Amino acid sequence: MKTAVNSGSSIQLTAPAEGYTADQIVTVGKLVGVVQETVVQGEIVTLHLQGAYNGLPKATPQSWTQGVKLYATADGELTTTASGNTACGYALEAADSAAETGGLLLRQIA
Repeated sequence: MKTAVNSGSSIQLTAPAEGYTADQIVTVGKLVGVVQETVVQGEIVTLHLQGAYNGLPKATPQSWTQGVKLYATADGELTTTASGNTACGYALEAADSAAETGGLLLRQIA
């Protein structure tokens, strides 16, 4: 197939002035992904658009149950708050309100 560029599970980005940190949650338009590795401005990095991830930053104080729909904030945190945020998948596991991180089953949601 001549027109296929990849499987669609990731895209390549050029890092902005502040660079990217490994496992950072990044929103590009309506796409949300997890950065593969730490890079500085101008470097190319892979943004994973699907998969299961643990230890991602979450909004606190907020708790959630396994399977609840999650959203990415502009600051790169996971939240259950839809307003002003971008849908990104589902909670991989329950998280209590004191937890600073949570698990995400990353899915692109329209």
